[in-house]
Amino acid sequence: MKILAKNKNKLILHITSSPHAYSGSGGRTRVLAIQNLHKRLGYDTKIICLVSLSNFFKPFKLFDAKKKLALEAKSNVSYIPTIITKNNYLLILLRDQISIFVLNIILKLNKPYLIYCHGTNESYLGLQLRTKSKKVIADLHGAAPEEYIYRTKKGKDNLLFKHLEKRELYVIKNVSKLVTVSKMMIDHIEKKFSFIPNNIKVIPCLTVKPKYFKTRKIIRQELELKNKIAFVYCGSYRTYQLIDKTLELYSSINKKIPNTKLFIFTNNQDEIKREIELINLPIENYRLMSLERTEVDTYLNAMDFSLLLRDNSILNIVSSPTKFPEYLINGLPVITTDYVGDYSEQVRKHKLGYVLSDYLCDNNLIDFIIKTNANKRIVNQKCKNFANSTLIWDNAIDTYEELFK
Repeated sequence: MKILAKNKNKLILHITSSPHAYSGSGGRTRVLAIQNLHKRLGYDTKIICLVSLSNFFKPFKLFDAKKKLALEAKSNVSYIPTIITKNNYLLILLRDQISIFVLNIILKLNKPYLIYCHGTNESYLGLQLRTKSKKVIADLHGAAPEEYIYRTKKGKDNLLFKHLEKRELYVIKNVSKLVTVSKMMIDHIEKKFSFIPNNIKVIPCLTVKPKYFKTRKIIRQELELKNKIAFVYCGSYRTYQLIDKTLELYSSINKKIPNTKLFIFTNNQDEIKREIELINLPIENYRLMSLERTEVDTYLNAMDFSLLLRDNSILNIVSSPTKFPEYLINGLPVITTDYVGDYSEQVRKHKLGYVLSDYLCDNNLIDFIIKTNANKRIVNQKCKNFANSTLIWDNAIDTYEELFK
């Protein structure tokens, strides 16, 4: 209660650029988790979402998303429309100036204690606001310039890449405190800019203790699993999530261990179904499911192995996928690659799964699956214990409090 008293009536303005319409997105999950930490430390909060005008063409969906975000974050939420830029350099500059103008109006009306910014561009905008305190915390959940290259396939000589890189360095040098989601991101900053900021903290994307509305046994009966080995991919249809490689890997596993089934928890069923058709995976070997956020843990608890593949790119090497702690907290060993932020090394060091040498199924992977499945209760509990000790948000409260000192 001491913390609550000293922070009472202090407002944190939380700036983010996502409309947060999809409840399962990692960005939305992190925003809600950070909001919860703010509340636990006794602060008042207000979320400002910078939303592209294109999203306003579906006003009912956007209104519903805003309402849900406000309810779950227990916070006032404002949406600021931003012009559509289509990666045009001049339009991006115009968009940012308009956003700064509107944010300064909000700033005058609210007088925040500090500004918390989710992302590089948002942090840049926060630094431009006319505030006496200039307390701006940047939460860099990725490497923005490299993400742009990955998404557009353009080179580093591109004008927009250089603009993003310059902005990234400006943010790193000028914010009050810098949060990254991985130690690999710190290594990336040092290699890229030849220095390490002394105001930096690592707070990965973590999870919360799950709540199950049905037991593992009941869900497995509903899914008609019996003695089958259940693999799961939980996510959307985005290039960096490698759904094509994931499907190919599972298909090769299934040929060597026939008594298996793949479950895909996603809201992008049509797109993923097309990928499945490309490899002719028999319908009896997979099931597509769209779950509510509150259902995910219950169904993950009924699975046996999780699949989390990423490629060798800066985008992934500095990342911290929310799905990793979610898999482990539900007792699932993770079959992954070498490029998942700090988590790949954790899998190796603590034997929490299997790190692939490539994207193919070899005899070592088959041995791992068979042996792990034979000792599933022990492995299940080991994964849960690790997640509970290191990968839940409750354990981050002390680190987070340090940010505000």
